[in-house]
Amino acid sequence: MKYVLTIFISVFTWSLQAQMIGLSYEVDTAFFEPTEPHPAGGLLYAELEGYTTYQVYANFTSETDELGSVFSDVNALATPLMFVDAPCGCFNPEIGDVLLGGNQNQLFFPVFPENAYDTFWTLDQTAGEQFISSNMNYNSTTMCSETISDGVVFLLIDQMPSAGDDLKIHIAQITTCSGFTLSACFQVFVGGSTDNTQVFCTEAGQELVVPEFGIGCMDAEACNYDLDAFEGDDSCVYPGCSDLFALNYVADAGCEATCIYGGPESCGPGTAWDSVMLHCVPDGTNCGSGTIWDEDSAQCIPMDNCLEDMDGNGVIDIVDVLQVLGAFGDECQ
Repeated sequence: MKYVLTIFISVFTWSLQAQMIGLSYEVDTAFFEPTEPHPAGGLLYAELEGYTTYQVYANFTSETDELGSVFSDVNALATPLMFVDAPCGCFNPEIGDVLLGGNQNQLFFPVFPENAYDTFWTLDQTAGEQFISSNMNYNSTTMCSETISDGVVFLLIDQMPSAGDDLKIHIAQITTCSGFTLSACFQVFVGGSTDNTQVFCTEAGQELVVPEFGIGCMDAEACNYDLDAFEGDDSCVYPGCSDLFALNYVADAGCEATCIYGGPESCGPGTAWDSVMLHCVPDGTNCGSGTIWDEDSAQCIPMDNCLEDMDGNGVIDIVDVLQVLGAFGDECQ
């Protein structure tokens, strides 16, 4: 089954005419309990049970934009690290495992179908992809745990893929049993011109963050109901009115709901009816007895400068005297 989810992230660019605008991902295949036979024996995709394959794309504004490399150069250019962080690791087949999607040998797929779900970086799975890194521990099996501070996946100029009609270029396939975070920089040739380049990088703390598939809010009444979730995670938030002056105001509303307003009779102390806005608004001339208007909080607060006002009605009267006389002679506790 295939699910499509898209997310765009904040970036910084080094170009006056930025053409790469973000990263997106699609849920390609989710693997559940295997039931079909494997061509080589056993059950098909048995080792992939509980895993999900994601396709990650770079998104562009012009179909002629080309992507030349995915890289990191922390020392020379102060870029972010290049990495895929998947807490439970990524899938790598025993035979035919690759680091670069362009190096996949699809002749293996009929015999080893699981190879199609390998984890790799890519530039649209173009033949001729190359990789250089100063991290000698970085390879196809450590791709989801190691980082690159000085390295690059690249193609020669005449091999670079363009965005095309769908305005995106495939940059990674990730098969993991958890969510993951991806960070990298991208060298873009705007409009396919070598004279107009853009460097697009994910900001620190604003990397592409992909949640674990199937884990989410399962309450259809919630704002963030996840139709595909099959396990709850206590993340549900619910709709409510965020207008402080509405009758159904909800302080921690997860998304907006219809606000309900009364008439002038619904306005309490410190508010008055606004006939234009049709709801109560702050009003310092309408404080009740024993309260005073506070400019900082824009509301009426209890008076604290009249200790003799025993009943807090704003007036020292016979009731206050009687309360004092009634307690005369009592021992203070």
